[in-house]
Amino acid sequence: MLYARNSQNQNVWAGSALKGDQYRCPFCNCEVLLKNGQIITPHFAHYKRNHLYCQKSETHEHYNLKYCIAQKLKKLNYKVSIEPYIPDSYQYPDLIIDDAIAIEIQFSSEVVAHIVRRSRSLQNIGYKVIWIIKNVKYNIKTCVLYLSNYERNFINSHNRLLFSWDAIHDKFYVYRIVYFLGGQRFIAKRYLLEIDDLINFIQSAEVFQCPTQSIKLTRKSIYHYINQCRKARSVLEPSLSVMYNLRLTDEWVSRYLGIVFPEQIFIKSHPIYWQLQLMYFLRNHTLQIGAFQSLLKFNRFYNEDIDTMQITYNVVQSFKQFYGIHGCYSVQN
Repeated sequence: MLYARNSQNQNVWAGSALKGDQYRCPFCNCEVLLKNGQIITPHFAHYKRNHLYCQKSETHEHYNLKYCIAQKLKKLNYKVSIEPYIPDSYQYPDLIIDDAIAIEIQFSSEVVAHIVRRSRSLQNIGYKVIWIIKNVKYNIKTCVLYLSNYERNFINSHNRLLFSWDAIHDKFYVYRIVYFLGGQRFIAKRYLLEIDDLINFIQSAEVFQCPTQSIKLTRKSIYHYINQCRKARSVLEPSLSVMYNLRLTDEWVSRYLGIVFPEQIFIKSHPIYWQLQLMYFLRNHTLQIGAFQSLLKFNRFYNEDIDTMQITYNVVQSFKQFYGIHGCYSVQN
């Protein structure tokens, strides 16, 4: 951390702290050690015996990025507060910019519920909250972004942006999520962003438009999903069970299913899985939105509780409209 409290209970920046003085963590009140060498950025660190009890323990990469962002934005005349205490939310966000934007850096694992709670408490008092995570896997040729269940929590559900920092190459990336393909794969556009342009980018992101068109999974991708289902070697595997009951071939599924609707970003369940389940309900005239919704799993995002019932209703209507137009309800087609 960059600030700690001295014996007079004053916040002291690590760069101005004096060796030999005693300092305590402002978050857990444990004693911390001043580290101020010639190579690393001055910072305070918890002693090994007590660092596990503080939720604010941070990596050296975390310190450096926080310090770098703060210094560059200050030079651009932004008002920057480092680790300020926000009494209305009982928090110490990493950075507050112009009393309007809260920037949080998360390079270590944290309980998702804590991330959500921290975000919403700041949002509820008017802050725009941005999270920055470690660099993620991206295929620049295919524009496929790979996100774990944990990493995807840091997507802003309003503008579909994900911010990441490549500490090895000192590069700041922003990913604009276009579609979720199921599993860990997302279609995304990647932008290389200078820290100097961070605030302008955040403000301009409000005009980003979410996709309104649907796309289709590739034949290869659909066959891969079906083969993964077969590896379970169970007649109870839900996707294969529907295919068996409706007498659907791999070719038929590959040809007619696997449409990725814009709402798919909110649905963790694979497109083939839920479309097969929905087809089963429709074919047997037993569709109930609540029953179908109970079969779905949903992605979670730090800044919003999604209306899962509305999303379920939307994809059901989109599915029925698309396949009604293409005449694909009959498995004889």
